Amino acid sequence: MAKVYRCVTIHWQRRVEFPLFHLCWEIMEKLKTKMAENVADLNVEIVGVNWLSEDGKKILRVMIDCATAPVDLDLCAKVSGRIDELLDETLDNGEYFLDVCSAGAERFLHDETEVRASVGKYVRVTFKQPQDKLTEFKGYLGWENGNYTLDGFIKSRKKILTFAYATVEKIQLSVKI
Repeated sequence: MAKVYRCVTIHWQRRVEFPLFHLCWEIMEKLKTKMAENVADLNVEIVGVNWLSEDGKKILRVMIDCATAPVDLDLCAKVSGRIDELLDETLDNGEYFLDVCSAGAERFLHDETEVRASVGKYVRVTFKQPQDKLTEFKGYLGWENGNYTLDGFIKSRKKILTFAYATVEKIQLSVKI
């Protein structure tokens, strides 16, 4: 049986992390699906599952988001407890730390499915080529007539920018100040 150290943290900034060792992508997706099933009644979304190494320690980081409540330490602890047994049954990778954390207030959206789920939220979009003379724009994300829209301001003037997903270089949730 693998020895697991439980670690519950909240990460507000996302860092680039490199995998410590690779599990087959299919296995990781199945694991993510099983985790999601275990926490479905908490209205928690499993945003990402990553293996990484910090200070020579193996860490399985599970990033979560919740639409109905803020991701706080109590929620991270609940999720950690729910998936702990599942991991004992599924993984046989020796000792590792389980780190359940928030996906972050300004997390990147990695595919169009995540972008679609973020309609109505405030985002920052960087375009591959300028759109209406803009390479970057912040605003509320919308969906209209098969295209995305951003409803924001440029120098205190309201602007609605329409764009296709294919024109996006990167998109991330943003905090409006």
